[in-house]
Amino acid sequence: MKNTAKCFRAASMLLAVVMICTSCGFVKWNSGETVPVTEETDAVVEQKPDSGEQSTEKLPEPAYDEMEEMRGRLLHIKNYDLSASSVIIATVDGTTVCPMTSDGDPVIAARVDAKRAVEEKFGTTVITRVDDRETMLKDAREAYNSDMYYADLLAPHAEDVGLFYAEGLLANLYSLPHVNFDAEYYDSDVFSAAVAGDGIYAVSGAANFNPEYLCCVFYNRTLAETLNMGDLTALVKNGLWTFDKYGELAKLASASLGISGHGSAYELSGYTEMLAISQGVEYMSNGVGTLPVVDYLEDTKAERTKSVVDRISGLIYSDNTFTKSEGDDCRLQFTAQTLMFSVDSLYFSQWISDNSVEWGLLPLPKYDEGEEQYRTPMSSQAPVFCALANTPGYETSGLILESLNAASHRYTLGAYRNYMIDYVLRDSGSISMLDIICDSAVYDFAHMYASGISSLDAATYDALYKAVSTKRSIDSYYKNYKGTVNRAISASVYVSK
Repeated sequence: MKNTAKCFRAASMLLAVVMICTSCGFVKWNSGETVPVTEETDAVVEQKPDSGEQSTEKLPEPAYDEMEEMRGRLLHIKNYDLSASSVIIATVDGTTVCPMTSDGDPVIAARVDAKRAVEEKFGTTVITRVDDRETMLKDAREAYNSDMYYADLLAPHAEDVGLFYAEGLLANLYSLPHVNFDAEYYDSDVFSAAVAGDGIYAVSGAANFNPEYLCCVFYNRTLAETLNMGDLTALVKNGLWTFDKYGELAKLASASLGISGHGSAYELSGYTEMLAISQGVEYMSNGVGTLPVVDYLEDTKAERTKSVVDRISGLIYSDNTFTKSEGDDCRLQFTAQTLMFSVDSLYFSQWISDNSVEWGLLPLPKYDEGEEQYRTPMSSQAPVFCALANTPGYETSGLILESLNAASHRYTLGAYRNYMIDYVLRDSGSISMLDIICDSAVYDFAHMYASGISSLDAATYDALYKAVSTKRSIDSYYKNYKGTVNRAISASVYVSK
């Protein structure tokens, strides 16, 4: 998914654009103070005389204190006095990972809340150092080579983990004390994608999760009603939102209304990759203590991969329903109501929140009705947590990593969900779709490590895109690269004997 990175903006840039553009509908609070997201009620229950009969009146639920729940999770983590020093986290995204201030934004305010709860527990200050990729890599390299302190944790783009790993700059996160990667606030799918041989070198959890890095389908609700497509969100809930259904409805819109049936703000290579991931293409096999291998045309994987290539190629090149517009041109086509389905990041929902077009959200379609769940591709530019090799004080790194994710669990995602419900989403069906999208993020070893392992991109997602776009058999690309890249992996990934 390296090519798709060009189609995403870093969350800090996105939010800056949103705040500037009045058409984006991003609501700024009058106060810059951090305000916890709660569902408190000021309702007063009227006292009635006891009639001797059991009342059937439903009393208000007690106020749910999310801040107290957050502090409760932190109680289970070891106490440690860090008052003599600050904690530094170097990140490429300072509005997602431990923002210093909220600037009145309720979603960022929740992330600030979580950071402050951790600071309070350990008597420290968490300082966010925002660096671009090149600066972080340069400074991490210098710190490693000179045994100097740089940061307690790193939060680079997911796609850049391979760059740091190839230079030996990343610590095996299994070496950090006080962390429990089985905890529900870590993403198990990203965790499995980040395993390389005997180690795990990146993790994703509640403290770095930003839904705006997720991919989904936007659809025109007005056109769907005009064409009697029915409730599309019901298709999703009933497990019927498949790739074939997506193509069928795109054809219907194109044939009946003379508009484009489907398209994407991503480049074509990115759109292809998103559709492939959502249909379950897995380029690699890897696990703890094993050598990762490229094997997407081996055994049971082969039939699925070849079928996906053929289906995507037909959808884009044979059905005459695809728009070639990309980026903002595609987004403008969607708001002009001449595009039925548009695949984009969740951020696009804020881009069109004040637009007159009636729209809704759907996850990307799955392979067929037999699939149990939907798969939502995560941007290769989403930040993930890593630790720098040879950093003094791994105890601090482990405590802060665990605490930030524990504090953020449910709290920060809840703030995002509440904001979307209150100010962005147009229909109740899209609320349940948002939950499905946020709960189904997926990733792959190839996306995370290709930046540091020669030919890994050419052997995997680039090969699939070329097979789709040239209609050449994917077997030839696979055979050309498989041996070379697996030898490169073997040379760079350590597995104990």
